[in-house]
Amino acid sequence: MQKTRYRVNGKSIIIRIAAVLMYLAVVFRLLSCWGPLWKGADVFFVTTQVALPVVSCLLFAVMIRKLGEKLFVLTFIPVLMGVVFFVIYATTLSVISMIVCIIVSVVVAVVYTTTVMGGFDTKWFLPPLFGVPFLYRLIVKDAATIMVKENAMSLGEFIPELSILCMLLSLLLVSFAMKKKKPPVDDGTAILEGSDVMDSEEPLIIDSRPADTLATPADAVTDSGKENSQEENSQI
Repeated sequence: MQKTRYRVNGKSIIIRIAAVLMYLAVVFRLLSCWGPLWKGADVFFVTTQVALPVVSCLLFAVMIRKLGEKLFVLTFIPVLMGVVFFVIYATTLSVISMIVCIIVSVVVAVVYTTTVMGGFDTKWFLPPLFGVPFLYRLIVKDAATIMVKENAMSLGEFIPELSILCMLLSLLLVSFAMKKKKPPVDDGTAILEGSDVMDSEEPLIIDSRPADTLATPADAVTDSGKENSQEENSQI
């Protein structure tokens, strides 16, 4: 059974928006970490909380724009990088939030990788996988900040949240834009490898005349005999 492969049109509006959202996620991430970077943050923080998400977002944006038609399957690499970032980021949260975040991240890694590699014959596991966390953060966690209430987050706290929202929305848009690749059509013209026809430089000519009109070796012998008999009679 042939595995289902997916592609995205890098020139479509949805994919362009998804790429821009990833670029914005990079900007917001760098802004949120600007202070710690200048204050001499440790190598582990810079690697896992700055470099990892930045490279992940940039790589994903470039892949969906440039490789979406032929090598969309490779997008599992930046997605897994993003999962590693979220798992490490979750360790800074409360216990319940950490457990939920880690579980969701692992599920995303497994389902996304399995889908793009053809393990599932449908893409519709992905939209709720990205849509539900996005809506939860937007409607529940960030509602007070968006509506500017008393318990709203400060700008410094909200900027990294904007980065995560951009990532989730970008992945959600890509999951809707994914299309199945059409399998190659076998038109019966394939030539077996190793055949004499394949090695021959001369073109193969097929006679399309009906079989009853084609001359056989026996017919050639008979015609030759008739011609010889006619020549002998003429000489006599």
